[in-house]
Amino acid sequence: MDMDDTDKVAFLVADAKANGLRVLAPDINASSYRFEPVLETTEERARAIRYGLGAIRGLGEGAIMSILKAREGAPFKDLFDFCGRVDRRLVNKRAMEALVKAGAFDSIAPAGQMDRSRLLAGIELAVRKADDSSSNANQAGLFSFGEEEGGQHAPEVELPQVVPFSARECLLHEKVALGYCFSGSLFDDIASEMRRFAPTPLARAMPSKEPIWIAGVVGASRGQMTKRGMMRVIELDDGSAKLDVTVFNELYDARKNVLKVDEPLLVNARIENDEFSGGLRGAALEILTLTEARQRYARGVRIRVEAGKTQEAQVVTALREILVRVREQSSSRETQKSVVLLEARQGQQVCELKLPESFWVTPSDEVLGHLRGIVGERAVEVEYG
Repeated sequence: MDMDDTDKVAFLVADAKANGLRVLAPDINASSYRFEPVLETTEERARAIRYGLGAIRGLGEGAIMSILKAREGAPFKDLFDFCGRVDRRLVNKRAMEALVKAGAFDSIAPAGQMDRSRLLAGIELAVRKADDSSSNANQAGLFSFGEEEGGQHAPEVELPQVVPFSARECLLHEKVALGYCFSGSLFDDIASEMRRFAPTPLARAMPSKEPIWIAGVVGASRGQMTKRGMMRVIELDDGSAKLDVTVFNELYDARKNVLKVDEPLLVNARIENDEFSGGLRGAALEILTLTEARQRYARGVRIRVEAGKTQEAQVVTALREILVRVREQSSSRETQKSVVLLEARQGQQVCELKLPESFWVTPSDEVLGHLRGIVGERAVEVEYG
């Protein structure tokens, strides 16, 4: 297998899964250079393949050989142990970032995938600690004069406390490191919400004179010049099927800023037979981002906290920070805010508070992800009437 051909790697991984093989994520303690069968005989792992480190972008063969050599004595315990044992002339910060984004540190991170943001934020600290330990060891070698080795242990160091990545952010990082989203689809995490607006999966779409709402993530986009100007053909993918949708000149000019690869979109379109391909295609009449759909149809953003705990103060502080950032970054299309409902629970009692308008927010994935990082993934939801 050509490890640098990410399209081929993605195809072979999908083919393996379709044939009942489990493809295990890259792992700094378990992966070799190439993809290899897992030899354990337990039923769970009898038909599994371990992802090869050689298929991670930004990780050269020299860096991989250094990692494999360093772990011969014992598996890596954490990021700090890793930095202290590999040859960092070969395994530089860029290589470590690629490993984290690919999920190769998940198995030794305290919270697994949820710690990827902390691992990325901690690389600089881990490198600095490794340099300090090396410097101290050299000084000890000069002045200890026969003192017993191995008596000192470096104190444990905590990873920085930062907001966890959302599922979407993790997948986009995987795409950077591996060339595609390994652990899931960008549509999976938003599928149930998208189905509120576009209940028909692309696989079940049928030709119709009446337009329908369809949803998917933009997988590809290509331009085409016509006599009336530029139009765009985007490929929507919702996991069930892919559909080419034509965005004609006027709509393209108005919405070209959201026609980006990996962007989830809702499209009001007429579905037509495509005589060229023999399949179907769509003709877009209106395009909405998920944030815009939330602004148009949602009742508000509900945040659940435990009464009497510090979460309440954290939520208020977070909302203030978010509001400052939103005002700095908002465009004319992002000025509409959604109501924020704070639900405080204490035992069996529930109190709902509609926060003042000054605390209302734009219900974007960034804002929702920031709040979920404080109060928990399931404690924040967009509520529809």
